[in-house]
Amino acid sequence: MFIFTVKLLLLAALCGYTSYWDIKEKKVPNIATVTVMAAGILIAGVQWRLALMDAGLGMLLFLPLILVGLARMGDAKLCAAAAALVGFTSAGLGAWLGTVICALWLTFTEARRRRLGAWLAGHVAALGQLRAGCKPVGRYIPFAPFFAAGMVLALVWRWWA
Repeated sequence: MFIFTVKLLLLAALCGYTSYWDIKEKKVPNIATVTVMAAGILIAGVQWRLALMDAGLGMLLFLPLILVGLARMGDAKLCAAAAALVGFTSAGLGAWLGTVICALWLTFTEARRRRLGAWLAGHVAALGQLRAGCKPVGRYIPFAPFFAAGMVLALVWRWWA
């Protein structure tokens, strides 16, 4: 129980720190993600191979998004660090829930600005750019805060189930 509490505290610190820097500097710092990933693997003890595999799967989860230009390596390393701490299933669920929260938040903000039609048309154009093999052009949206919110929901879901 003590080890799990330490892992949750590390995850909370990681999510808070990376969310702050992602909003402020538009990047997720390597010093946080790599350090916490290494700590998660070391804390795992004899199950370090499983923690390493979970971290690798967390990184691979974002690979398709990175290849098409919709995510950056910092997001992948953040998911890998979370997966090393709490496992790939929780981190993957957190990433998925964070994506849903991000999509809902963006839809709400664009609708409130009365630009929902133009925003949706921009997404259709971005799909065309992706199909043509080009990187979509648009504004930067920090994903770390949404990932943090998704991780909170995933861990509450895990605790409740």
